[in-house]
Amino acid sequence: MIAGAVALATAASMASCAKSESTAAGTNENSAIADSIATFYGKAFGANIYGYLENQEQRSGKEINKSDVLKGVQYVVGANSSEDFITGMKIGMDMKNFIEESRQNGVEVSADVVMKNFRSILSADSLNADAAQTDYAEFSALMNRMRVLSMEKQKAEKAKQAEEAAKEGQAYVEKMKKADSEIKTSESGLSYKIENPGAEPKIGPNTSAKVKYTGKLTDGTVFDSGEAEFAPNRVVPGFGEGMQLLGKGGKATLYIPGNLGYGENGAGDKIGPNATLIFDIEIVEVSPEAAE
Repeated sequence: MIAGAVALATAASMASCAKSESTAAGTNENSAIADSIATFYGKAFGANIYGYLENQEQRSGKEINKSDVLKGVQYVVGANSSEDFITGMKIGMDMKNFIEESRQNGVEVSADVVMKNFRSILSADSLNADAAQTDYAEFSALMNRMRVLSMEKQKAEKAKQAEEAAKEGQAYVEKMKKADSEIKTSESGLSYKIENPGAEPKIGPNTSAKVKYTGKLTDGTVFDSGEAEFAPNRVVPGFGEGMQLLGKGGKATLYIPGNLGYGENGAGDKIGPNATLIFDIEIVEVSPEAAE
């Protein structure tokens, strides 16, 4: 959209130049330049918006109806509209966004009822300030209530997701344990497979170690990888417990249940509530304090 704005500014500049040139070169040349500007601005801005819509589709996972987009553009661009009409369009978009956001939060606000009451106020000869203040106070109270309901809904949905994720994660680990007898489970609930325990001494709770790691979800999605230095007490409990099973050169796969990972809050866009995390880790280096 920024590129589109730049294109728009460039087109405006070119149009200004065309206007200046028309004084010297005549109306015919100005007309030709104007046609060229219209042609190439339409193509350039169209390509910009095409890319923008594709990006939006990828981010949202929903297909955008380009025919509807074109109808909206045509409605604004094709009309000989006054500044007042454009102002109305902007206000209408704000109202439309409010209605859609309310519906997404589970409150089915009627566009017809909104417009009926909006029209009655805007069409009146004068504004009753006291009545307007009372209406606004009522609206504010309702909005606060809607926020509370929305938060309760989100909390309930997250709790449901967390419960389902915990069950799915447990089933996944049990399946892995049946397929591989080397996978063990500690009292805390951490499951792990040690490929190489590494050298003695083992890492302590406060021991800093350089760890090479790859973090995945149960569906194979990699959410993080790299090499970093930290102590077991500085990471999620399951990861920290797994580190302490190893010494320098040690390698293991950790199966971390949600309660030993990021819990019901999850983390970022990829790690959902109570998600089970799978880490392949290798202890590259251990600080000298390990011997103490």
